[in-house]
Amino acid sequence: MFIDTSVPGAPGGEPNWPFCRSCKQEILVGQRSRTIDFSSPNPALKKLGGTYHETCAEPVMRVKRSYEMLRMRRPGA
Repeated sequence: MFIDTSVPGAPGGEPNWPFCRSCKQEILVGQRSRTIDFSSPNPALKKLGGTYHETCAEPVMRVKRSYEMLRMRRPGA
């Protein structure tokens, strides 16, 4: 049996809002969010990039700040 779980008005049945990379819940209109981008050649760090709820982004922002501080100490990194 086919069950249509699409959002009314959204083309193609895809939701038209982003999902939090941490908690996997929708980031609805009006909710505070943060987009994090790692400018790193390391693919593991690039996977952390994306859109997060403001509170879910805190641990990832700590990692990003630490990475940026270490990168400043090592020229060419």
